[in-house]
Amino acid sequence: MQEKNHLLEEAILPVWNNQRTIGFIGFIWMWISMAVIIATFSLGETGIKSMSLFEVLGIIFIANVAIAIIMTLVADIGVEHGLSFAVYLRAPFGIRGTHFPSIARGIGASIWFGIQTYLGALALNGISEYLLGFDNWFIWYVLFAFIQIVSTGMGIRAVEVITSVAAPCIIAVTIWMYFTLEELAQIKGVNIWTFAGSENINLFVFFFANMSFWSALAIDIPNLTRF
Repeated sequence: MQEKNHLLEEAILPVWNNQRTIGFIGFIWMWISMAVIIATFSLGETGIKSMSLFEVLGIIFIANVAIAIIMTLVADIGVEHGLSFAVYLRAPFGIRGTHFPSIARGIGASIWFGIQTYLGALALNGISEYLLGFDNWFIWYVLFAFIQIVSTGMGIRAVEVITSVAAPCIIAVTIWMYFTLEELAQIKGVNIWTFAGSENINLFVFFFANMSFWSALAIDIPNLTRF
């Protein structure tokens, strides 16, 4: 009987070209679903406290191009060889040393999962309270977390299917938000494209805040690009 190799596990085996299911549109839907979140709105809101919307968008665009360059370089290991982030770490850290960055990444991901689930639960609770009069964010938190865990466990294909539904909805809601808020601003005599707050926000701090926001995903990107 052949002894099982503890360095191999089905989830981290290389993904062959004929096993890759995510297409061009699928990747776009997935990216929109990840990028349009409350935290990114909060970053933009921070910039508006000091700069005009044109300046905020410009800095965010440049920051995302910068992190995209890093992301593209790291993503290549997934595109070219179908390797996951966990296997990729063995090159610089070794077989035993790879546990340290893996655990650190896992802790950060777990915390972020909890934060995002909490924000999503608050949103679902707000909708249910408005439409149905039901107010219990904790129940929504448990339900939302369960759905996410199950969909993730079903694999990348299930995630792609969910995002293909979620992304168009996110785009529609974002467009609705823009025109609604623009109308409210006009009523108050405010031009949202020229308005800037009186706070003093350093441009470089705002730039690196937007870069660092996606740094964890930039490192972890082979887990997506290998599919």
